[in-house]
Amino acid sequence: MSDQPPPEPPPPPRAIVHRRRGFSAIWLLPIVAAVIGGYLAFTSLSRRGPTIVISFKSADGLTAGQTKVKHKAVDLGTVESIRLAPDMSHVIVRVQMQAEAEPYLTDKARFWAVRPRLTGSTISGLETLISGGYIELDPGTKGGTSQREFTALEDPPGVRSDEPGQTFELKAPRIGSLGSGSPVFYRDIVVGEVLGYSLPEGNGPITVNVFVRAPYDKWVRKATHFWSASGLRVEVGAQGVHIELESLQALLSGGVAFSTPEEARDSPSAPGGTSYKLFASEADANSASYTQRVPFVLYFQSSAAGLAVGSPVQLYGIQIGNVTSVALQFDPVQASARVRVGIEVQPERITALANGVQTTPDSVAEHLVARGMRAELTTVSYLTARSPSRWNFRRTQPPLW
Repeated sequence: MSDQPPPEPPPPPRAIVHRRRGFSAIWLLPIVAAVIGGYLAFTSLSRRGPTIVISFKSADGLTAGQTKVKHKAVDLGTVESIRLAPDMSHVIVRVQMQAEAEPYLTDKARFWAVRPRLTGSTISGLETLISGGYIELDPGTKGGTSQREFTALEDPPGVRSDEPGQTFELKAPRIGSLGSGSPVFYRDIVVGEVLGYSLPEGNGPITVNVFVRAPYDKWVRKATHFWSASGLRVEVGAQGVHIELESLQALLSGGVAFSTPEEARDSPSAPGGTSYKLFASEADANSASYTQRVPFVLYFQSSAAGLAVGSPVQLYGIQIGNVTSVALQFDPVQASARVRVGIEVQPERITALANGVQTTPDSVAEHLVARGMRAELTTVSYLTARSPSRWNFRRTQPPLW
C-alpha cells in the first residue's frame, strides 16, 4: 500500500464565447417605418399651404374635417373648424389649404358653398346629394393682392373668371320675370345669361347685367337691340290670334333676346360694358330702328276708351308710328273737355314718290289735311287697344323735324 496522494482531477472545461459582430435584420423594421413616417411628414408639410378664414351666413352642408375646397373637381383644401361669429350673424369656417392653392388666394378669388339648388331656369348641385357638399373656389383674374380672409357668395356666380365672353348693361323701367340665371337668346339659341340687376337710388331705370359668351359676344354691335323674351307672345289682329312660344326655359324664368339691324351687322363689335335699352318686346325693339321721329298732337272730343301709350298709329291700315301720351284736358271757362293724344310718326316707314319735288313731313301733312285727312279712333280688335287710323294733327313747338 502506497502512501502517495491521489492524483488531482483535471480542471473543468472552459466555455469559449465567440462574439458575433454584425447587423440583425430585425432592426430593419423600425428603420423602414421611421423612413416612411419621415417621408410622409415631409410630403404633408411640403403640400401644406396657408390657413384661410371664410365667412358664411350658414354652415348648411359643411362638416369640419370632411368638407373639401375644390376648383374644377380638384381638391385644394379641407375645412378644419366651423364656429359661430361672436355676434352670431354668420359662421366662420377655417380652412387648411394646400400649397398649390396659394397663388390663387387673392382679393380676386371667390368662394361659395355648392349645394342642391333649384331655380326657375336651372337645377344645379345634384351631385352633392351623393358626395356631400363642398366649397368651390373661383381664382378670379390674375394680378390680385394676397389675402387670407374671405366672405363667401350666397349664390354661385353666373360666370366663372376663365369663361370667355363679355358683360353688357341693359336699362329698363321694370324687369318682369327676369332674374339671375335667365337665358340670353340670339336667334332662339342660348348664348349667355342674366347675371343680376341693381336698383337705382331714385326713380331711374333698373340696370340688368347680362353675360354673352364668346364667340357670340362679337355679334353685339352698337346698334344692337335687346328686348325681354318672356317665352309666350300673343298677338291679336286682323289676321287672327297669333301665339308664339319662345322656349320652355324662357317661359319659366324669363329671358333676354337681341338682334342687330341688317344695315349695322358689318359695324365693329361693341366693347364690354356697353349700355343698351331693354325694350319690352321685339316689336318695340324693331321700332327703335327708325331713327327719325316726328311728334304731333291730336285732339278728340269723343271717348278715347282703350287708347293707351304704345298703341299703333296707322295710315291706310299700315303702321306709321305710335301713341306717346294720352291726357284729358278740361277748360273751366268753356266747361268743356277734350282728350289730348301725343303721337310720333316715323317717316322711314313711308316711301315717298316725290318725282323730283322736294317734300318734308310738314308739307306732306298739310297737303293731306287739305285733301280731307282727319284723325279718328278705330277698334282694331275687340281684344286689342284702339288706335288712330286717320289723323289730323297740330305740330308741337318747337318743331323736331
